[in-house]
Order: sequence, then C-alpha cells, then structure tokens
Amino acid sequence: MTNPRKIPVATINVMFPKPANASDFEYLIADLANRPWSDSSLNGRQGQSQSGVDIIVKSQSGGYVGYQCKNTPNGITKKMVEEECVKALDFKPALNFFTIYTTAPRDTTIQEYTRTALSRFPFEVDIRFWEDINHELIRTPDVAISYFAGLLGGYRHDSVIEHAQVLRTAISRPAFQVPVAFELDVVDMLEAFNATLGYLRTGYLYTRQGDSVQATLPKHHYDNSEFRYRSFLDRIEKKLQTLVEGTARRLHILRDSSDPDYLNEVKLCEADRNKLVVEIDRQLVRMGV
Repeated sequence: MTNPRKIPVATINVMFPKPANASDFEYLIADLANRPWSDSSLNGRQGQSQSGVDIIVKSQSGGYVGYQCKNTPNGITKKMVEEECVKALDFKPALNFFTIYTTAPRDTTIQEYTRTALSRFPFEVDIRFWEDINHELIRTPDVAISYFAGLLGGYRHDSVIEHAQVLRTAISRPAFQVPVAFELDVVDMLEAFNATLGYLRTGYLYTRQGDSVQATLPKHHYDNSEFRYRSFLDRIEKKLQTLVEGTARRLHILRDSSDPDYLNEVKLCEADRNKLVVEIDRQLVRMGV
C-alpha cells in the first residue's frame, strides 16, 4: 500500500545553494564521499601541501581516489584543472582516479577537455560541476538534510514513510517469507538478514551481490514525533541482531538436513524470524505502508 504523500528521493526538484566558503564545500564533498562502500578521509588541512588532493578515498577494490575541491562558483578554466592534475602526480600512494569537484556551472568545453587532453595522466580524471553535486545531494538525503535542514524541513515526514516503505521491501524478500526448510541456501538467508540490519544502521539496502537497491536516511535521523518510529527502529534493530546471531550459531545445522537437530533448529529459526516479521508488519500497517 503506497502513501500518496510519499516523495521519492530521486525526484525531488531542489537546487541547493552553493557553500559560502571553501572549507564548507570541502566538508560537504567529504561527507558525500563517506559512503558505506568506501573509506574516505580529509587529506591534511588548509595551508599544508596536499599534492592537489583534499580528500582521499580507498575503494573496496583497494585503489585510491583523490578528490580536489574548487569553490569557484563563477567558473573553472582548463589551466586550473590541469594544474590540479599535475599536483596530484606527487600524491603517495599513486592515485587510480582523480576527481575535481567544483561549484562552477557545468561547462561542456571543460568536460571535453577533461576527457581528451587530460587522458595522458596515469590516473583517470573526472570533473563534477555543481549540477552534478546537486544531483548527488538529492540522492543522498542524509547528507542533504545535515547541510540544508532549513530548506528540506518539509521532507522529514515523507522520509519516515520512505524509510518504512523500504523496510517493507526488505521484509518482503524470500529470506523473510519462504519456509526455512525450503531455503536453497541458508547462507543467502543470513546475508539477507544482515542486509536488512545494515539498512537500519546506514539507510542503504543492498542485494546479495552488493548492489544498492534503495537509499533513505539512516536510523539516527528519526525521532518519536511520528508513529514513535525511532523507538520502533531501535527495538527492531536489537531483535534483528539477535536473529542474525542465532542464525549464525545454527548455520552448520541448518545446512545439514541429516543432522538429528535439523528439524528442531529449523523450527526455532523460523519462529524467531516470523515473530519479528509480524511485529514489523503491524507497525507498517499502522503507518499505512
């Protein structure tokens, strides 16, 4: 059951104001870079030699991505872009990717120059303009609300409904619905439990392949002003953590149908899971989700 007041995160039509100073812009980009699938940190501080890199990101693949933040709202030149690339050559360890974030408006000439003339550098070069950053903010509501709470004040109610709808998606997965004895691989079931637990903590729901399905605000952004939602999430998180730990302990038995304790452990696991699903479902129904 969908809620007519729901505003999908990806379709909010908002143009965020540009940061007033370079420091604010750098922190904004650092928070956008600080996602669950990456390990990011600020590189030094203003006034120190940074080899053209303000933010360093270590990807899951082990490579290094350097971000340079240019608070240049009136535009950015080819010379400025190339100078930052030259500086980044001195960064250690060597970069795999180098991205320049700028508050400048999108410029096709600079985009083409970046794709062609800068291909000689040993790292891949990209440039993100304010329109691109604005789009990232729309798709990353936790960061957007942290920096632009006044602008997005009316979004908070809809974000509660949005979060509940994604939670509904999570518990509609086969891992929460199919009888445990019929699970083809209980490891996959356990991973789905963990993915849902991760969603409560980060706001990101992933598939078993590690792809992001949907994103909302993480749990700590909610309070009890509507539906006592934060208390509900805290309670569910604890119970889901218990389910994950219990399933992990039973895993060796659940994977072996010849084990004498198999049927009993299946029943216990399924009872714990179903009890949790019923509790979540009741709350979501009260919310009209």
